[in-house]
Amino acid sequence: MDKNLELIFETESGSKKTLTIDNPIEGITKAQAFAAMQVIIDNNIFDGSGGGLVSALEARVVTKNVEVLA
Repeated sequence: MDKNLELIFETESGSKKTLTIDNPIEGITKAQAFAAMQVIIDNNIFDGSGGGLVSALEARVVTKNVEVLA
């Protein structure tokens, strides 16, 4: 089973940017995720075609279960 943490931000241009992190810590909380997102915003870590990240919109854990057919 694969787990990813998706951090969704708003950019300067008003578009959304998603940062995906593989294998997040088990039991991560909303508060922990949003605190990390704020550090990313405050330090201007990423800058893309939509400009810098200006606000944290959503954090979610995505679980994917893959069954290989033999």
